[in-house]
Amino acid sequence: MFPARLDGIQITDRSGALTVRIAIRDITDIMMAEEAMRESNERFRIVVEQSPIVAYVVDKNGFFSLSEGKGLARIGLEPGYVVGSSIFEVYRDIPAICEACKLALSGEPQKFTVTVDNVTFETFFNPVKDNKGNVTSFIGVAIDITDRIVAEETIKNATKKLTMLNKITRHDMINKMTVLSGYLEIVDHELPESSPLRKQFTHVKAAAEAINRLIVFSRNYQTLGVKP
Repeated sequence: MFPARLDGIQITDRSGALTVRIAIRDITDIMMAEEAMRESNERFRIVVEQSPIVAYVVDKNGFFSLSEGKGLARIGLEPGYVVGSSIFEVYRDIPAICEACKLALSGEPQKFTVTVDNVTFETFFNPVKDNKGNVTSFIGVAIDITDRIVAEETIKNATKKLTMLNKITRHDMINKMTVLSGYLEIVDHELPESSPLRKQFTHVKAAAEAINRLIVFSRNYQTLGVKP
């Protein structure tokens, strides 16, 4: 047993007798391909619905034919709400989207970052062409990267504050070490070489020099993580 398609055709012979010819076609491969396509579409739908993205299709005239994704809720929209609307009208106040749309419909893939209602998306427009090379639509995918942007900005601000604290602390330490170095020079000049304190003094002076080297080191690396 196998799935089949029956195609029949009526034929009238020279005597006027009517006969029917039937062709039986095994469509197992077609049905398996259709089932695989349905499963693939279902997996794609689940991924889109559960991910912080927006997936949409815009036809050659600029009208939405698909609008899905969990990311829509972040900008106050429901799946399918803009279907049938012009992308140029929906986003008329966001020139970056309109310009990218025009370029995508002219056949140029687009990648850009845009903020809509305080939500930042990394966006991709990929043109779809027919067998003659004409653009029939484009597929858009927008990924919500707001949390990443906020995290990066938080880290940047924290790094700036730490850098400023490092500068202030280092400046204060330099001032104190300058005074200490001055006193050490005086002691070094006045303390006899035969003094039993000379050995201890040598250790103190070496420690002061090590501190100065650490101060220089912290200055050289104060922009680590701030500047590329």
